Amino acid sequence: MREQGIKVFPYNVDSPGEYQRMIQMDVDGIITSDPPLLSAWPKTPLY
Repeated sequence: MREQGIKVFPYNVDSPGEYQRMIQMDVDGIITSDPPLLSAWPKTPLY
């Protein structure tokens, strides 16, 4: 999608595990129903 200039923003990422997976996939942003839960997690990959 990025090769076509389309940004990737997955939504309803509502668990730390899903969040980490999205970070590892290097998405452009994340939409969640629980911002306080995910705000404590780092914004860089943990691998």
